[in-house]
Amino acid sequence: MSTIKLVFSDIDGTLLDERHQLTGETKEIIQRMNTVGIPTVLASARPPLAMTEVTKELGLKTPLVCYNGALIVREEKNKKFVSLYSLPVERLDALLIYKLVKQHCADVSISVYSDEHWYVEALDRWHCQEAAITEMRPKIVNLKEFLKDYHPVHKFLIMGNPEMLEIVEEKLRQSELLDISFYRSKETYLEVTHQQVSKLTAMNLIAQALHVDLKEILAIGDNYNDLPMLVKAGIGIAMGNAPEVVKRSSDIVTRGNNENGFYHALATFFH
Repeated sequence: MSTIKLVFSDIDGTLLDERHQLTGETKEIIQRMNTVGIPTVLASARPPLAMTEVTKELGLKTPLVCYNGALIVREEKNKKFVSLYSLPVERLDALLIYKLVKQHCADVSISVYSDEHWYVEALDRWHCQEAAITEMRPKIVNLKEFLKDYHPVHKFLIMGNPEMLEIVEEKLRQSELLDISFYRSKETYLEVTHQQVSKLTAMNLIAQALHVDLKEILAIGDNYNDLPMLVKAGIGIAMGNAPEVVKRSSDIVTRGNNENGFYHALATFFH
């Protein structure tokens, strides 16, 4: 087994428990690894501003992999960001996604993420729920006009009851012209990005920049969007709360995120 030189970690369901908090042991082991020159990179579906409190608590200075890899940024002072990589949804695709959702599932909630910003048409209970998790507040705009002007759209987050999201998924599948990928991060959350976006692509880019081989990376996560990086990393670790297909595809399965699983997994390699 190659020496581990870099750790790539998901945030929600992996690094954080169900209360969206870090344990003392998790903080300690990440800081200990950092001290000996093994950095941790966070890769999440979150926007940059929803990751900064976690990185601050952990003392991390590494790039942030946001929106599952659609945007990679470096944080500057005062929560300003420098973009290192960006792959937004195509403009016409973004307009068509909005049109399809509005035509067929008006009851679902639409969020648009552009760079570090979050945009909605009106606050609803879904947006309030997400705001409580991420500690962000969305900006209220006319989304149709916003998309026409073409601001880069790094992610759509469509929230609603599972039956409604099934309809949205079916409509997106039927529209074969769309160059997008989508998955359920929760039963009630559907995330849509450019077809070529993945945490694996981001992991490759950062590994190249740091001159680290994929075999020298330990990746850990809990969901379908983590699968590509778990499979290709030198060591892929699935959380105990991950779906069975994610567990079966990983090298190791640790405890769940409410059982300090991240710490126990890393402690095996970094005593």
